[in-house]
Amino acid sequence: MKPIFTLSLVVFIILSLFSCKKVKQGVRTTVKGYVIDSAKNKRLANAKVMLLGCKILSVNGSRSCSDRLMDVTADQNGNFSMDFTAEGNYHSYDVAMVENEDYVRPRSIYSYRLVAGKENNIKIRGIEMNVMEMHLKVSKTTANSMALFVNYKRLALPAKPIDTILRFKIFPEEFNDFYFFAYYPLDVSRGLRETLRLGKEPVVYYGKIVEDTDVLSRNVF
Repeated sequence: MKPIFTLSLVVFIILSLFSCKKVKQGVRTTVKGYVIDSAKNKRLANAKVMLLGCKILSVNGSRSCSDRLMDVTADQNGNFSMDFTAEGNYHSYDVAMVENEDYVRPRSIYSYRLVAGKENNIKIRGIEMNVMEMHLKVSKTTANSMALFVNYKRLALPAKPIDTILRFKIFPEEFNDFYFFAYYPLDVSRGLRETLRLGKEPVVYYGKIVEDTDVLSRNVF
């Protein structure tokens, strides 16, 4: 066995053993930071932040942070803090923003790793959802029921001609999925699908006219 390979193997084994050690019981960790929407350069008031306990999976050695241990709420300026003591059950800890109707996590970032036993200063990125005001008009229908989906959130509609203003939360400057369905007997559905990108204004406006649901395409998904 070559010396360089042997040394690399020894280093790998040592690092693997070290990384699998659990944080000792009684180790105290503090976290201070803030939650911000970087695109808007806006601190997210009252955002909720959760502490996650992380384990090393014996099957493949990967890291799993699925145990939710604590929640704290940021102040009006997006600042938060937490203080906790390890119980010896986890290999490491993460923090993450809790998603709700107003705030979501960026798709590329789920959580932020902490250094146990230290004071951690963390900037958490979030996205503040915008509002879409939709003017929806359905002129004619013989359907049994109708429904509207925006980013897979469902709103039931009365099965009759309608002319109304609806409000939905949408992702700013990202693609948002819009589905309209009319349901008929024998499990027949007709509808339409659109992908909308409506800018970054806090409130955006969109109008949709459906002249006749009976002539829409069948089984749109």
